[in-house]
Amino acid sequence: MTPLQKASVVQLVRSGLSEFGTPPITAAIGDGGNDVAMLLQANIGIGIHGKEGKEAVRASDYAIPQFKHLQRLLLVHGHRANYRICLTMDLFYYKCVAFVTTQLLYTFYSGFSAVATFETVLFSIYNLTVTSLMCLLFGLFERHLPDDILNANPYLYRKLKHQANLRSWYVCLWILDGIWHGTIIFYGTTYFLTGGNHFSESTFYDSHGNIQQLFDMSLYGCATYLFVWFSVSLRIFIASRDYTIIIFGGILFTLIGNIAILIALQGTTTLDNINFRSYTKLCRSPTFWFALPLILCVANFPSLLWRIISDAWWNLQIYLSSIPHKQIRRKYRRSPMIWFLALTTNYLTDSYDIFHRNEIKQDNS
Repeated sequence: MTPLQKASVVQLVRSGLSEFGTPPITAAIGDGGNDVAMLLQANIGIGIHGKEGKEAVRASDYAIPQFKHLQRLLLVHGHRANYRICLTMDLFYYKCVAFVTTQLLYTFYSGFSAVATFETVLFSIYNLTVTSLMCLLFGLFERHLPDDILNANPYLYRKLKHQANLRSWYVCLWILDGIWHGTIIFYGTTYFLTGGNHFSESTFYDSHGNIQQLFDMSLYGCATYLFVWFSVSLRIFIASRDYTIIIFGGILFTLIGNIAILIALQGTTTLDNINFRSYTKLCRSPTFWFALPLILCVANFPSLLWRIISDAWWNLQIYLSSIPHKQIRRKYRRSPMIWFLALTTNYLTDSYDIFHRNEIKQDNS
């Protein structure tokens, strides 16, 4: 076939299948110069180092040394790249919604006075230094399933097609999670530290004479900001399944770096500023240290349940991937016993149990 004919075949597949629904994402594989047009015509071009030169590699989106690496490129790297990108976008939606929810609730309770709860610079560094590194490390190094399981189960590759993790209902779950976190943090800070409408304010101990003083708007804003920071970081940690030294290093770097930024900002405030030594005062409040773990646990409890259900779902998919019969696979998916095993067992790989064999015998007979 000529290069033009190869490109025409790709175009024919794309236009032909488009009539039956969503246009397909096509991939072309080539190892020579006559495959360049085909690689450029497809959505994704995969070039292979061949004896005919490197023209295909230069024109491709991805390059592999041999044909045998194609399976790993699709089933492992393709699956994992799709999962990382989609979940990273979901995490960005979530953390922004959690932060904005606290501001919206505060605006409502302050009578729409447009009074900021904390300094303007803290709005900027929230997405710049406070939460961005954790999300980026998740998107770069997350490994939610081992390589051997992904490589041995092509069925798992199909579960993430068509941006499954970016469907509207799934994104709405992350948005609701952000609203939940922001709501718990706002009301937790309001009633624990500032007293709300029915309780007395919490106190902090002044450095001069160890005198107890009440919380003000500045301390409320600082506490809310720290609660959002720690809660979002914990949520990202719960969502991750690959706890490596890189993840822990990112957490430590984020913690130390942002504490240094807050100390620097606090050092630049003058005596007449409402935020003068606000974080130092906050650390002197016993109620703050009591409320911190309590608010984090309540806010992230649904996230922990979500993680348990998600692990069970992946265990179930691994289990179903080894069942060739579609009808049995559908029956297993609805079985409470299988879901119970998925919740209590890590990676259900023993699919050929007695019940499974009996089902196959009945279908064959």
